[in-house]
Amino acid sequence: MSVQSVVTYSKERQISPRARILAAAAELFYRLGITAISVEAIAESAGTNKMTLNRHFASKDELVAEYLRQSAKEVDACWERLE
Repeated sequence: MSVQSVVTYSKERQISPRARILAAAAELFYRLGITAISVEAIAESAGTNKMTLNRHFASKDELVAEYLRQSAKEVDACWERLE
């Protein structure tokens, strides 16, 4: 499956591979669902390769867990602002 890159790149502002992977995963998981997206598609969308992705996340399950942790933090922050 070919996926359009969801992360923009800029030489002035370097984004770490881990951050690019998480951003790409978040967008793809949101648009297409967690089970529909392969590790290869996430790597391609993040502008990296599968080996780099595996250096940061040993498995897709670990990537999903980190995505969910970050999502929960964002929701908690939103609730705190509303308090």
